[in-house]
Amino acid sequence: MTGAARFRLDAATFADPAARAAFRERIGPAFVFPELGPVAPGTELLHVRAARVQDVAATTVAVGPELRHAGGRGAVDDVAWLYVVDRGSWTLGEPGGAATTVRPGGFLLHHVLRHRPNRAAPGTRARVLVLPSGLLPALPRERALTGSARAAEVRLLLAHLRAVHETVAGLGTAGVGAARDAAVELTNAVAKGVVDGAEPLLAPALVRAAVDLVDGLLDDPGLSPDLLARRLSVSRRTLQRAFAQEGLSVAASVRDRRLEAVRRALLEEHPPGSRPSVAELAARWQFADGSHLARAFRRRFGVTPVEYRQGAAPERDVRATHASDPGA
Repeated sequence: MTGAARFRLDAATFADPAARAAFRERIGPAFVFPELGPVAPGTELLHVRAARVQDVAATTVAVGPELRHAGGRGAVDDVAWLYVVDRGSWTLGEPGGAATTVRPGGFLLHHVLRHRPNRAAPGTRARVLVLPSGLLPALPRERALTGSARAAEVRLLLAHLRAVHETVAGLGTAGVGAARDAAVELTNAVAKGVVDGAEPLLAPALVRAAVDLVDGLLDDPGLSPDLLARRLSVSRRTLQRAFAQEGLSVAASVRDRRLEAVRRALLEEHPPGSRPSVAELAARWQFADGSHLARAFRRRFGVTPVEYRQGAAPERDVRATHASDPGA
């Protein structure tokens, strides 16, 4: 099965066999329903965004009350689970015994022969990936690997999974196969702790992860292709080749993201007398000077920054400039 869904799991689902079956059909047979403690009717237990490409299921899970599972055999065993926690915590193992807890900014990848006890704290948000363990020769059997979600291989995998969520509904047969194979390749990279930068399937994920990094470094004077390549553990040539494969260049992408940041800044409200000048915006976003920014802005948006601020933006929707932007 391939497709995407966004749905909520509440207390009523646990009492309705048909609803449980529909939920599992969407998220994948490896899902094991947690134990349900005392909750009020209608309480939202999970908010799930799911995407499946063949035998790989990627979900974003937002937890309401604490969820627990006591372990034992599940609907599908001998699988690999990856948890990347954004907030809250997810704990794998026996309560009060040997357990591994993943906290915000961390990941846990493990091979599961039998579902171990696990629990998610109230309010936890995590990205969860499930796939057959046989696809991951680099993953130790019945062991948990942990690390930082900032690792290059995890950044690339998460960037790819975001793209899968956004595009899976429109993918053809070849696209589905490529998306699935890239997810498997990148999960193996997480297990090995190293990315094969020469793998052509990974170019879209590499570009997207680089753009994500760019967005967090727009005002950094040290932002460069070399810096991005180091953060993503690939060579500068590999990074540039990935951008070229997507019809882009690293330098142009950085410039365009900075111009978009300037555009947003021009629309911000400021107290009287505190509105930044074009020269100040140029300095903040690492343009040589106000004139350089004005020329680049006009080429990008059709008007100067001053004209844009005064409401003279052209009729065309600025959003159209990002139609092919991998980071949008």
